[in-house]
Amino acid sequence: MKSLTFDKFLTVGNSKGISKKAQVSQIIAYLLAIVIFAMVLVFGYKAVVNIRQQAEQANYLNFQKSLEADIKSIYFDYGSVKKESYSLSGYKEICFADLEHGFINSYPEKIISNIIKNSMESKIRKNVFLIGDKIDSFYIEKINLTNPLSQNPECVPVNNGKLNIKLTGQGDSSLVEKDIEQG
Repeated sequence: MKSLTFDKFLTVGNSKGISKKAQVSQIIAYLLAIVIFAMVLVFGYKAVVNIRQQAEQANYLNFQKSLEADIKSIYFDYGSVKKESYSLSGYKEICFADLEHGFINSYPEKIISNIIKNSMESKIRKNVFLIGDKIDSFYIEKINLTNPLSQNPECVPVNNGKLNIKLTGQGDSSLVEKDIEQG
């Protein structure tokens, strides 16, 4: 009987030891699962942000190429008018500068006007400025403004992600204006 009791004692003691080992391994498994889950979340967040940035960059490049193509397509045809609407998110306004004439500060945002003024005075070949959370700029040939001496740069607001402008062929350039009829 003593050996039977001793066996029961060993079995009971051994099962408690297995239970503690199982608890430790369960805790390790939970911690490992939490770490893997956190890594998947971080990776997924970075992937979504990266895709969003690439989409914004593609939208910007698409706008740049479309605007350039539209300006080039009309500047030879004197007097013809083309009204264009561009989809452009992430920007509040677009400013067009006439590099042939000096800068005339005609709108209230000092920081933005100083950036454009410095660009024009430095003879940097950029005449289209996209203004929003960040400022992007590029150059397009053959841009003319309504009256470059009265307002340079000419800024056009982006309303609900849409930019509406009117292009008029001048024979040697394109006159760029805000499309008043569309806002």
